[in-house]
Amino acid sequence: MPCRQFISFAVAAMLGLACIAGPARAASEPVEPNAAQATLDNFLAYLKSETNEAMSMAARLARDNQESLAAAKSYLDRQLSALRDLLSDRKATAETLGKDAVTTWEAWRQEAAASWATIERQVVEVLDWIQSWMRSQSSSEENAEIPV
Repeated sequence: MPCRQFISFAVAAMLGLACIAGPARAASEPVEPNAAQATLDNFLAYLKSETNEAMSMAARLARDNQESLAAAKSYLDRQLSALRDLLSDRKATAETLGKDAVTTWEAWRQEAAASWATIERQVVEVLDWIQSWMRSQSSSEENAEIPV
């Protein structure tokens, strides 16, 4: 990781210097095509040598820290496996809860339908009873007013 940062910094610094120095140099003296090509070739050769050196350093670091890299990989593999298992368990729990919720909702819906049917039947019975009671009250009042 530090090697990659070094390479990035070095490339950025070189490009920055080229951007800063290029316009200043162009303004101060005219550039001949051969001189520009030579400067570009030198810069590319420098970048190649720096890249080769950085790659060599990265390979050496990888060889020197092979055990640490293997341990880190093993640690990350274990963590990913644990996370995968946890998510799998959570998914199974969510699926179970979903099925339970559907089952519970269906049971409540059926219970509500049965309750409404019972309530409707009882309301009809009560209304019938009230109607028959009112008829019985009105007929007894009519009989009470007729003289005998």
